[in-house]
Amino acid sequence: SHCHLCEQAMTLLDAAIASLPAPTQFEYEIIDIIHNDDHMALYGLLIPVIYNPSTLKTLNWPFSQETIVDFLQASEEAPQ
Repeated sequence: SHCHLCEQAMTLLDAAIASLPAPTQFEYEIIDIIHNDDHMALYGLLIPVIYNPSTLKTLNWPFSQETIVDFLQASEEAPQ
C-alpha cells in the first residue's frame, strides 16, 4: 500500500504477462511485507520483488518488462 515502486512493478508485470503468447497465463498475489517480520528481513531493501514458487527464484527491483518476460519464461521451462 502506498508504494510507488510496487505500483510501477505491477504495471510492468501486467504488461509483461499481456505480451506473452497465448495461451500463456500467470496469476500473481500481492503481498504487503510490512506485516511480516520474516518478509521484511528478506525483502525490505529489495522491494518490489517478484517471487516464483515454481523455481524458488526472485526478481528484485529494478527490473524492466523485458526482464520480467525472461523471468516468467524461465519459470515455464522449469521442471514441475
